[in-house]
Amino acid sequence: MALHFEVTNTGPFPYLGNDEAVALTVAKVSGDPMVLYLNQTTYEDPITYLSLALDHTYKEHDNPPGWNVISGFAFDPIRNIVACANGTTNMHQVMAFDPVTEQAVADIDLSLDDDIPAYAEGIGTNGFFFIRGGGNRVELRSLSGVKLGQRDYPGRNISGASAAGIGWLLADKNADEIVVLDPFGNERGTVPAPGAPGGLDAVAFDYVVNHEYMPQVIPPSDGSAPGDYTIPWNPAPWIQRHRIYVANSVDHTIYAGYIYET
Repeated sequence: MALHFEVTNTGPFPYLGNDEAVALTVAKVSGDPMVLYLNQTTYEDPITYLSLALDHTYKEHDNPPGWNVISGFAFDPIRNIVACANGTTNMHQVMAFDPVTEQAVADIDLSLDDDIPAYAEGIGTNGFFFIRGGGNRVELRSLSGVKLGQRDYPGRNISGASAAGIGWLLADKNADEIVVLDPFGNERGTVPAPGAPGGLDAVAFDYVVNHEYMPQVIPPSDGSAPGDYTIPWNPAPWIQRHRIYVANSVDHTIYAGYIYET
């Protein structure tokens, strides 16, 4: 079995930062699905809300005060909040903000048992648990922060993470590949990432939209070409229709697409 990434849409980074930590997630904001993007800068980092087709910016706001080292996003579909991994001064903390009010609403201190090398660049949640990843290590925690387990993936350099319909996804910057994990952290396969080599910085699985009613190419946000969801996707998606977003910090492009098998 070989897995591949089929690109359906692309969009440029809304702005450029230092590319040391790019955060990406798909969230529901006042009922509307949007792609959230952040790139660390040397000052307050704008959080940008993009259309699913990556062709329109809905709004932008600074990170919540005191949280200007965000390194990863994860949308909680049950609480409708965005959890954040953090670097440097906040490296042992997970903060969450409300994408509607744009205010911080939660803060968990993990310093007592945080064993992530350096700091976590990836975070993902399915609304029941969350994972944090950095270096070659991933930890699983309850939403209250209790560590439930951790696993090392030798040789990996985890630059992003996401919950997914089949388990979890990791972005491995060293190998330029997306790692597909089952719910227990076992590797199910790897997918060559789109974009320039060495640029894989974030991955986000869209579990907000029902893709059974979405065409293969995401329609423009202006409604000019709605597309036909009844036309089979070609190549056929692996397992079922889905959408994944990938941020590449070398070519400064966000890629939308899906996994297929040959």
